[in-house]
Amino acid sequence: RLSGNKVQLQRTSVTAGELACEAAGNARFDAMRKEIEVKLEAGPEGAEPVHADSPRVQQILANLLTNAIKFTPEGGTITVSLRKDEGFMRFCVSDTGVGIPPEDLPRLFERFYQVDATRKYHRGLGLGLEICKNLVELHGGKIWAESAPGYGSSFYFTLPLSAQPVKTI
Repeated sequence: RLSGNKVQLQRTSVTAGELACEAAGNARFDAMRKEIEVKLEAGPEGAEPVHADSPRVQQILANLLTNAIKFTPEGGTITVSLRKDEGFMRFCVSDTGVGIPPEDLPRLFERFYQVDATRKYHRGLGLGLEICKNLVELHGGKIWAESAPGYGSSFYFTLPLSAQPVKTI
């Protein structure tokens, strides 16, 4: 449905911190099984509103966090952080995992692409990052990764800031 432009976003104004906090909280149970610490670094940026479809952003963050848990060894750390960036909020999911070879980085977000070294140890279809890319772009943002073997990975994506304040009840 995403590749056929049949997904419509239901955007509202929501704080970036709420989105990040919910996703980090949801990931903690799976992370605890591998003794991986999940940290949230929202700072003052967490109070900034973004114009986003909350369930779709949760889908993006859940996929990135699931991958981070999958590729981070026992005792590692995963950090979800936020940073304001020229009209956008930049979300980052970083880990202390195995890292990704530089030659694989340009293809990570392609449909069905999987890094060769991980195929034999981890199941998957190679669709998760492509779905994340499509959802981020549908929001008007960008997604990218930075990594080096043995030094973990950082996945970034941006969402537009909202001109509307978040309504509180």
